[in-house]
Amino acid sequence: MPGSIVRNFWSYVSVVVIGLSVLGGFVLTDDAWPFAPLRMFSVGNNPNGVVRAMRLQGDTADGPVTLYADAFGLRRAELEEQTPWNRWVTDERVADLAAAYNKRHPSRPPLIHLQVVVTTTQMRNGERAGDPVPSVIGDWAAPSYEGPRAERNLPLAPEWEGLGR
Repeated sequence: MPGSIVRNFWSYVSVVVIGLSVLGGFVLTDDAWPFAPLRMFSVGNNPNGVVRAMRLQGDTADGPVTLYADAFGLRRAELEEQTPWNRWVTDERVADLAAAYNKRHPSRPPLIHLQVVVTTTQMRNGERAGDPVPSVIGDWAAPSYEGPRAERNLPLAPEWEGLGR
């Protein structure tokens, strides 16, 4: 008797999981994963679209450095998902990133200037069409930085709760 109850319970659980997975393949969005396929793996990209990649360009007292999300303890998707490519990233957000980098790498020279750069590449038939175009969407500098700064020419991005706030 107890064995049949357990067997029936797991049978019902299996039917529900399989039902949600089938339903998710047709109706649900990425937010319902694992009951819906992640869109990036379930559909093809437009071979004539645009590819955008984000990087962070910093300056230390020793010179310029190119940084990626992992240098800040983040994954690339965490940074790109919360940073719209067509909005200006606030100085406070970029300052938080610089502080996270400096805290995470105490043996390296501290960042005194940090820019968020989005590189846009136009694609034609799945091949790069023209040179990538970089755009600065955020610029922070410590008081000791005396170099050039990017001009703010985009609307502000929404507030962000990242980096342990």
